[in-house]
Amino acid sequence: RGQPARGRRPVRIARARQPSAGSTAARRLTRVHSRVAVQSLHTVAGLLGEVDAPTSTFWDRLCAATCRLADVNRAIVFVYDDARQDVRAVGSHGMGRELFGSVHVGMAPVAAEALETDGVVVVQAHRGDPGLPQEYVDLLQLRTVLCTPMSAGGFWYGVLLTDRGTEEFEPDVDQLEIHWTVGKVAALAVAARTATRQ
Repeated sequence: RGQPARGRRPVRIARARQPSAGSTAARRLTRVHSRVAVQSLHTVAGLLGEVDAPTSTFWDRLCAATCRLADVNRAIVFVYDDARQDVRAVGSHGMGRELFGSVHVGMAPVAAEALETDGVVVVQAHRGDPGLPQEYVDLLQLRTVLCTPMSAGGFWYGVLLTDRGTEEFEPDVDQLEIHWTVGKVAALAVAARTATRQ
């Protein structure tokens, strides 16, 4: 079922300070959020409609769709495996899952931070930002990495990691919103699959 969350916190998306609620910019921002959230939901729901359960094909396509929607180049999904009591890479785009065979729970503190805060965490890995294993920072020449929680109903199911390869960037509000929405829908997919097994 995934790992139980260590306490529930209000939903938060990591982003820059927002304009005041009554301003024109704030109203425009709300409309943008609605558009990107609906587009993300529509895309992921379409992928789910094509499979009976989340398989490696589904996860690969989810990663590809996230890259398309959020203007990133690479993505990988890790889910918590109850039987192994550990995480495993289940889907990717732009890099091979086989590179992550030795990843285990606790290796990437950024994943715990994203799950605990229920927010997209941005890591500037090349600046010595802690949170990702140095061996992967070096191997994949990581720069700006977004870590998105996959959590729902008080359970942590996994994380989605994305980047633009060797390009450093500052993600905008739309990109953060897309990531967070995809993470939520992906978590619900895992939760639904777990429920049908019981």
